Amino acid sequence: MNRTYAYQCLHTANCRIELELKAHLKLSCTDMADATHGKAIARLEARVSPETKALLQKAADLEGRTLTDFIISSVQAEALRVIQKHQILKLSLEDSEAFVHALLNPPKPNDALRAAAIRYKQVMKD
Repeated sequence: MNRTYAYQCLHTANCRIELELKAHLKLSCTDMADATHGKAIARLEARVSPETKALLQKAADLEGRTLTDFIISSVQAEALRVIQKHQILKLSLEDSEAFVHALLNPPKPNDALRAAAIRYKQVMKD
């Protein structure tokens, strides 16, 4: 028999997480109005296996935090890390030197670049 057990976690000021224990993870996010403050808040639901919930709860307990707090801060930190990873360009020493050299010693404009500059100026006038 396949049963689903729903658990409602503690509320934080900005988010409520509901966990339904299943064999897989499913996340969804919806906006809803906060009845007490009249502000829009985001609602996040996650379905995890009982083992995953126990793991998350143990980690939250070790940190002395609620499960909701632990999940929100962990996911937020990971999201920031991923965004930063995709927004920062890391170059090797050799590539960094080549980049700086190209900035400090740009080549003379060729015909294609001159034509592109003329087209750009015409488009920007219109």
